[in-house]
Amino acid sequence: MFANIIQQAVALLGVLVIAKLLPPEEFGLVRIAMAYVAVATIIAAGGLTAPVLRYCADPRFNSAERRRILGTGLRRLALVAAISTLVVLTLIFFSGREDKETLVLSAYAMQIPALAAGSLLIVYLQAVQRFRYLAYSQVCIRVLSFVLTASATWLYGLNGLLISALVAAIAATLPPLMAARPLFQEVPLPKDFSILAKYSVVGMLITTVGQYADILLLDWIGTDRRLVAIYSLATVFYFALSALAGAVQSVATPMFTNLTNDPAAFRSRLRRWTKGLIAVALPASACVVALAWGLEHWFLSTSYAGLSHMVAILMLRFLLWCTYAVGGAALLGMGAIKQGTWIAASTTSLTLVLGYPLCFWWGVWGAAWTQVVVALVSALLIRLIIRRQLAQLDKRHAAETTS
Repeated sequence: MFANIIQQAVALLGVLVIAKLLPPEEFGLVRIAMAYVAVATIIAAGGLTAPVLRYCADPRFNSAERRRILGTGLRRLALVAAISTLVVLTLIFFSGREDKETLVLSAYAMQIPALAAGSLLIVYLQAVQRFRYLAYSQVCIRVLSFVLTASATWLYGLNGLLISALVAAIAATLPPLMAARPLFQEVPLPKDFSILAKYSVVGMLITTVGQYADILLLDWIGTDRRLVAIYSLATVFYFALSALAGAVQSVATPMFTNLTNDPAAFRSRLRRWTKGLIAVALPASACVVALAWGLEHWFLSTSYAGLSHMVAILMLRFLLWCTYAVGGAALLGMGAIKQGTWIAASTTSLTLVLGYPLCFWWGVWGAAWTQVVVALVSALLIRLIIRRQLAQLDKRHAAETTS
């Protein structure tokens, strides 16, 4: 938790510094490129993070077998990532974009193999419970990346950022690679290894597209890059706060798993934790809006006028998310994976269908209010499904008590 707080703080500081050093139009273009790369990285990883996490945490496998599973996963990932990167670069080349846009998108696309490999290595270290190493190493990597990219951007502008970001992405894979020590020898994989990877890549792709759909839509309709810069910077505040609150979900999920045989305690804990999260979220949201207002007036240029208003709208989304965040963890704890995937698919579709006309009519403000509406729909859907799942728990508990 401590490491996560530091990482989020450094990440937010890094984005603010880059926004200060670059013209808003270039900063907006960089954030668009990062959104596309986030989606492409999920495809490049091939869903391998889920089976590696599942089986490398299994006590039935010894250390050497786990390292062989990781080595096999890395070999597969290398092939998928290489193909994905080539496809992305080809699409960029034939997209008909301006030279600067092509340069930025291509430079960030080159990070895809490193980002995909890094995600797999980190998941492996989580599976073998190297949490202390992950905490220290990831904080150090984040700080060094910030120093490198900020210095290069200050000295050489956009070109310095593109080169330093690529170097940082590649360098970030080295510490977890040395700690994991994969073995590239053949090992028989579990029968459902590939099936789990396929389901994982579909679920993660749906979630990631939904997460970045607003930025993608703004790019597709050709929104002014300066306005995209303001909106994308506002989303950074939202994701920073959400990441910290997401720590509650990581703690709550196993807790709800242990309460599935006690529906009354399950309901009580769900209500108490949800109320507690909302109680913390209200003052936190107010502080974030105040911080955005101060940065808008005293740190950033006048080109970022309206940032605090945009952050305020996205804090409405955050508050709505807090009303069902614990509920989402409860569903996962109950094993309602299919229902969670269905919700993600529905809300992602709604974001695209509703977001396109709203972004077309009202630009970045339409994108912001789309996120609020989708959050409200998500809250209603999760509430409905939790009621159904709890009714099933009641029936099962009654049957077990009777027998």
